[in-house]
Amino acid sequence: MLVSQPARALGRPAVISPVHVRSRQWLALALCAAAVGCATQADMQYVRDDVDTSRKQAADAKAMVESVKIDLQTLRGEFDALKVQSGGSGKLEDLTRRLDAIDSRLTALEQSRGAVAGAPPLPGAEVPPGATAPPPPPPESAAANIQLPASAPQEFRDGVELMRKGDNNGAIQKLREFLRKSPKSDLADDAQYLIGEAYYANRDFNRAILEFNEVLLRYPKGDKVPAALLRQAFAFAELGDKVDARLVLQKLVSEHGGAPEAEKGRQKLAELSS
Repeated sequence: MLVSQPARALGRPAVISPVHVRSRQWLALALCAAAVGCATQADMQYVRDDVDTSRKQAADAKAMVESVKIDLQTLRGEFDALKVQSGGSGKLEDLTRRLDAIDSRLTALEQSRGAVAGAPPLPGAEVPPGATAPPPPPPESAAANIQLPASAPQEFRDGVELMRKGDNNGAIQKLREFLRKSPKSDLADDAQYLIGEAYYANRDFNRAILEFNEVLLRYPKGDKVPAALLRQAFAFAELGDKVDARLVLQKLVSEHGGAPEAEKGRQKLAELSS
């Protein structure tokens, strides 16, 4: 399951995948089983568990790559802004060093993902212009199902209303403003979830995955966790990543089997397996 740290600190070490080491263990065990029949049920279960673990590491590495790309885009925007200002040479040098460091981290992360057996190429965050395939029907509006309590702060109300009107970018801004002012509110997990839904509605599936993952990281006991898992899996599926989509759906079904989202998760699992 994808659970990575969000892109806040620019000094994170690159993820180094241990998959190439484990692959030798899998090969040795397979050869042993074929030659002398020595593999027991316990051995085979170990291999299956290790495969699942490696796939989860691939999902984590993918999220890390996307987080670093977001950092890089932010810094490049600051860099371009400073280039038109006078007297900013010191800041420009600092930003250049930070950009170089992030570029190195991004290269290392991409190489780490490539080491995972069978890992698909990382899809782009944007839909190519001029694409002729029509988008799938939009899911139920998450904002439409929100019951606004009388005590809901204005920023949260504004964010929900903007989503209902289809202004997803404006909704993201308002919901982030609400989270900055009220990080411990009972509605904080709802706000974070709706940010993910807004990116999903914009078909920015990579960013939606990261935002839904924030629900899992910040509010693991909240009631939006099943919904975040379901929508995260749907986003992976939209990107053509069926492996990670199935892993997230399996987590949803196994850990939240009684939630309404679990039934939709089972249906999607069957669809992805057909």
